[in-house]
Amino acid sequence: MLADSKREIITNINSLLSWIGNRKRIAFYFVNLSLINTIEFGVLPLLEELASTIVKIKKIGNETRAVITKSANKELNNLEIRLEI
Repeated sequence: MLADSKREIITNINSLLSWIGNRKRIAFYFVNLSLINTIEFGVLPLLEELASTIVKIKKIGNETRAVITKSANKELNNLEIRLEI
């Protein structure tokens, strides 16, 4: 989701809202946290509220970690997957 203004961000989020509840649609959004955190109003919490699943990915040395921080399936919450590259 690229946007140059607050209005564009709100328009993009509105577009996402139109898909909520559509079980036929599966979408993945990759969000650059460094970039999104520079926006002065709370876009990240809003996106996290809209998402059914959130996976945070980090690279630590030669290891990549994916942690499921939110899932509709409660058994997956806080599941961590580690990959060595």
